[in-house]
Amino acid sequence: MQLLEIESLTKNFGGVQALNRVSFNVKKHEILATIGPNGAGKTTLFNVITKVFPATSGKVKFKGADITKFKSHEIAESGIARTFQNVRTLNDLTALDNLMIGCHRLTNTGLFGSLLSSPKARKEEQRIKEISLECLALVGLEKDAYRLAGDLPYGTRKLLELARALGSNPDLLLLDEPVAGLNDAETEHMAQLLRELQERGKTCVLVEHQMEFVMECSNRVIVLNYGNKIAEGTPAEIQNNPEVIAAYLGEEHSA
Repeated sequence: MQLLEIESLTKNFGGVQALNRVSFNVKKHEILATIGPNGAGKTTLFNVITKVFPATSGKVKFKGADITKFKSHEIAESGIARTFQNVRTLNDLTALDNLMIGCHRLTNTGLFGSLLSSPKARKEEQRIKEISLECLALVGLEKDAYRLAGDLPYGTRKLLELARALGSNPDLLLLDEPVAGLNDAETEHMAQLLRELQERGKTCVLVEHQMEFVMECSNRVIVLNYGNKIAEGTPAEIQNNPEVIAAYLGEEHSA
């Protein structure tokens, strides 16, 4: 079953074409990696999917529905969550508070109910807290729940971002460079987490430069270069694709 369908997606910034008629599908319960040299359009792809930027043309379909013109919060509510290249934790709040804020789309209590601390609001708050603690435990951060996010090491804050994305119970996770800046042990831990999430029925699309991680974790790989999709296949197929090798090393080295 196709969970996400990208159809001829194009994004122009003035005279610069960051994405050029990119098309691919994401199957339910798979891990799809998006790779390519710097400036290939990988993060732009995520930004267009999540409506940080509007598409110039093309379509984004999620669970069969056209979400191309959805607003960012509507895309999140539909079941898509993402992380970013640069860690975006709220450093003056605890790890648990960061998670609880990320669970906002699961609440139904209105503003006045929250301000008055109605029984419904208190019940929802307790439910959100329990969900948040479960997500922290899933990524191995239960012991850090009440530490300030700003006091956590960089690798731990990367895990916190993943836990926060999981807090909204998404159907699709978009992970932008999840192991950038991590050491070998942290990278292996992230790989194990992605495999566990896949076993739990999650679907992931990741952007990553760490090729060993990509080849170990992903079921399929798509390759972008100068905004164009130049290859798609299994990790083994991509490793041996001459056009991909040329994109990374140049024609002379490829030859």
